[in-house]
Amino acid sequence: MSAVDRDRQHGAYREQDSRFLARSGPGRRRICPPDLLVTDWLPDELVLLCGPSHHLARAGTCTIDELLGERWVVREGGSGTRQTLDRAMQPWWSRWKIGLELQQIEAIIEMVAVSALIGCVSRVAAQRALTQGRVVELEAPGSTCTGASTS
Repeated sequence: MSAVDRDRQHGAYREQDSRFLARSGPGRRRICPPDLLVTDWLPDELVLLCGPSHHLARAGTCTIDELLGERWVVREGGSGTRQTLDRAMQPWWSRWKIGLELQQIEAIIEMVAVSALIGCVSRVAAQRALTQGRVVELEAPGSTCTGASTS
């Protein structure tokens, strides 16, 4: 196989990978090229999370002011999840405290589970940690950052 053939093959794999991510990743529809066919195959939404020992976990529900008083761990800029969250938090941009940016949703969930940071990730991605009690879902009536569709 020539170097050109390898490059073409690698490019085809990259294209297939990006098409899979476009179908499967949270918020991907918003960042895909317009000529890319996107198919929703699993409904999902964003959920706010904190660790079980976090003071907001005991409250049951929290206000946007309480959320803005906390430090957040979020996806890196440019990810579909981050773009969705950025749009949701736009009215409070100047008060939003991002304490840490990570590239992996699993890392965000783990950081939330073991620290005082709160996070917002896909419900599907967080389901196992929620079921195991490692993280707690925060209810925030009036907040635009929960329930946002990620597809």
